[in-house]
Amino acid sequence: MNDLSDILCAHRGASGNFPENTRLAFEKAKEAGVKWIETDLNMLADGVFIIFHDDRLGRTTTGFDLISNLVFDEVRDLDVGSWKGEEFKGEKILTFTEILNWQEKNCMNINYEIKCDLSDQHLVAVNLFKILGKKKTNDIIISSFSIDMILECRKYLPDLSYALVVEKLPRNWRKIAVELSLNAFHLDSTYLSRRQVKALKSENLSVRVYTVNDQKIFNQICRWGVDMIMSDYPEHFI
Repeated sequence: MNDLSDILCAHRGASGNFPENTRLAFEKAKEAGVKWIETDLNMLADGVFIIFHDDRLGRTTTGFDLISNLVFDEVRDLDVGSWKGEEFKGEKILTFTEILNWQEKNCMNINYEIKCDLSDQHLVAVNLFKILGKKKTNDIIISSFSIDMILECRKYLPDLSYALVVEKLPRNWRKIAVELSLNAFHLDSTYLSRRQVKALKSENLSVRVYTVNDQKIFNQICRWGVDMIMSDYPEHFI
């Protein structure tokens, strides 16, 4: 088995105890000793990428507007900490550029899950290329629930590591893996089996699992030999 710090990934940062997808959550994940963080990438109407999970405001901020209809000046001052607790008031939305700089400074690895559900996929891929085209990217994973999004991004950034996010492993997963030139599947722990892990790894595909917060399940999946386990509470497992 690999060292736990290599396997464990902080889901949206240390999001169990701190406001998700914020600098604080990322800092706390780093302090816990993990080497990987999972976070979410959304694109605004002006092409700016922000670290934000939902397709609209409201759950972690005030407001209700769709992210894809807003520009950065309209979200830069929003508080994304208070919903988690008054002690977190003042946490701001991060841009992709800001977190890339933080990542490089802190020598962290990050899995960027592309949301952008209501954005033009071609424009998302082009704008990603503008940011990542000349950067060192061996510490980056790009993941998405969307097959079409991965295909579009591969046209512009073919050398990145890509993973398809699914709840249940589809029957035609081998065909999908070839068509997308996947490096991994990201799978819901609820539906995962030891047999699936063995089959995927026999095809040289990494097996990464979300979102595990229970110690018994964590231990079981570790024994199966998965490559990454995402958790809201990395500090509980490290």
